[in-house]
Amino acid sequence: MVIVRNVFTVKFGKARDAMEAYKEVVGIARQATGNAVPIRVLTDVTGQNYTIVSELTFENLGAFESTMPKISGDARWQAAYQKFTPNVDAGHREIFRVVD
Repeated sequence: MVIVRNVFTVKFGKARDAMEAYKEVVGIARQATGNAVPIRVLTDVTGQNYTIVSELTFENLGAFESTMPKISGDARWQAAYQKFTPNVDAGHREIFRVVD
């Protein structure tokens, strides 16, 4: 099993706008996969301020690679993501293998 974490640092003063837009992005991602991919959205409590993380769980890397085009290829997702990105300073992706 693998966990994919998309980590975004949001612009100062844009947390509420970013979170609203990202909820739409995640909702469409869930629809695009038929809710087959568990997705959690996390926000910072300590550490780097204004951080939004989406955490997706896949059976393996092959499932991740085959599912992502279904999500990012959805025109509704692309439109929603365009509303989200102006609120973001930076982002990166982390992929972890679950060992226990």
